[in-house]
Amino acid sequence: MATPKFDTIIKEFRARVADIATFDITGSLLDGNTLPASDTVTYVNRALFRFEEDAWVQSQGNKWNFVKVFPEMIVEASASFVIGGYGGSTNGTNYTIASPYLDFLSILDSTTGSQYIKVQEPQLLSVIDTGINTQYTATSINMFLIVDGRTLYLYPSLGGSGYTGVKFRYVKSPLVPTTGTPIIQNGSIDSPFYEIHTTKIAEIAEQLYRIDAQLS
Repeated sequence: MATPKFDTIIKEFRARVADIATFDITGSLLDGNTLPASDTVTYVNRALFRFEEDAWVQSQGNKWNFVKVFPEMIVEASASFVIGGYGGSTNGTNYTIASPYLDFLSILDSTTGSQYIKVQEPQLLSVIDTGINTQYTATSINMFLIVDGRTLYLYPSLGGSGYTGVKFRYVKSPLVPTTGTPIIQNGSIDSPFYEIHTTKIAEIAEQLYRIDAQLS
């Protein structure tokens, strides 16, 4: 197991706070002169999240603008949907985000077979489920996907059957996809960001460290 990009951020972060980064023979980070290994990893994980949050704000919350700059944050997924629409109705199907997609942040697009699925906003969920507005009537050639919290709803239910192998793409967070927890140094999941962003992430980690030092 190895996390080369994560370790490079650690090295630059430690250097910025007048500390050094050393690793044991297995590749695990050792305590520094100032920062323990656990604190160092925590600061880098916090910096990864802050970096993504700042980039999201800069893209004005537009996910397509975001992935133009960060294509490495796109995940291609596949899942099976079971019967169960909004509020437990049988009009639609659903899939609750689970491993290995626990780094899910925001849906991009979706397909099933050769059929494109339209991604709609959460506020339309009850409208689509009830079919009260004919503009949003779900059919086999006019399908809708709505994300509500950690659940994806897919309409229609096609006569009470679910869907297998529905494909969707999403923007991910810097988390371990199988657990939804922060990245572990020298684990199996590395920083998701390209190396070009290393210095900026290390800079954010330094800022977070110095803010905490002033408050303590």
